[in-house]
Amino acid sequence: MTEAEGAPRDALNEVQVLLEQAEDNIRAAAAALVAGQKETAQSLVTQVETEYAEALRRADDLIQSTIASVSGTMKLGVVSTSEAAPSPVALTTAGVLAATPAPRTSEPITEGEDWRVKVQRDATVIVKRIQLHDGTTGWSYDKLFASEYLKGAVRVALIDPHLSAHHQLRNLNEFLLHVAETARPKEFEVITGFAAADVVGHQDRAIDNTANDLFQNFGVSLTLRRETGLHDRFLVLDNGVLFKLGRGLDIYKPATGLAAHRAASRRVRETEVDVFHVPETGKVEEKEGR
Repeated sequence: MTEAEGAPRDALNEVQVLLEQAEDNIRAAAAALVAGQKETAQSLVTQVETEYAEALRRADDLIQSTIASVSGTMKLGVVSTSEAAPSPVALTTAGVLAATPAPRTSEPITEGEDWRVKVQRDATVIVKRIQLHDGTTGWSYDKLFASEYLKGAVRVALIDPHLSAHHQLRNLNEFLLHVAETARPKEFEVITGFAAADVVGHQDRAIDNTANDLFQNFGVSLTLRRETGLHDRFLVLDNGVLFKLGRGLDIYKPATGLAAHRAASRRVRETEVDVFHVPETGKVEEKEGR
C-alpha cells in the first residue's frame, strides 16, 4: 500500500524531469538554428567594427604625430617636410604584430569623471590579443581572463549591451564567479542595455540571486545599471587593465549535456579579445618583458 501510494508521486517526478530535459533540448535546438542564421552576419559586423575602431585609432595617432607649427614664412599650400615617425611595432605575448601607440601619461580624473572612464581613456598599451577560432574548444574563463590581469583589482565593471537571454545570464554567472574567486574585488558593476519588457523581470531576479550569492560567499557587492546607446563591450578594472571584448560574454555556441555546465567543453564563435593597460601601472608590461 505504501509503494502504491508513492507511485503517482514518483511517476510525476519522472515526468517532470523528462519535461525539463525536453525543454532544454528544444531551447538548445532553437538557439542553434537562430545562431546559425545570425552567425555569418554577426561575424561580418564584428569584423567591420574592429577594423573601424582600429582605423579611427590609427588616424588619430597620425593626426597627432603630423601636427607641425606653422612658421611665418610657410606658404599657403606647402606641406612641412618633417615626416611623422612611424608607430613602433611590438610583438605581443600572443605572437601578433601590433602597432603600439606612444605611451602617454595618465591624465587626472576630471570633475564628474569616474574611475571607469579614466581607465578606458588611459589604457593605451596593448599587451595581448587572444584569437578564438570558430568551433574550437578549451576556452575556459581561466584562459580568457587570466589571474595576472585580474588580481589587484578592487572595482570591476563589465559593459555588455546584451545580457538578457538564458545563455547570456548563464555566461554572466560563470564569469562573475571566476572573477570573484580569482581577484576578490569589493565592487562589481554590470552595465547593460534595456531588455524587452517580457524578460526584464527574469533578468532582475537572476541578477539579484547572483548578487546575494556573491556577497554572502565572497563579500563582493554587485550592482546592475542599464544605459541606452551601448555598443562596444569592455571589462574595466581599477588596477589599470582593460579587456576589449569583441562579442562580450556571448562567445560560446549553444551546448547541451556536460558542455552546458563546463565552459571549456563548449565550442566558441569567431572573435578576438584584446588586453590593454595604463602605461604607468607597469605590472602587465613587466611580465611581458620577462
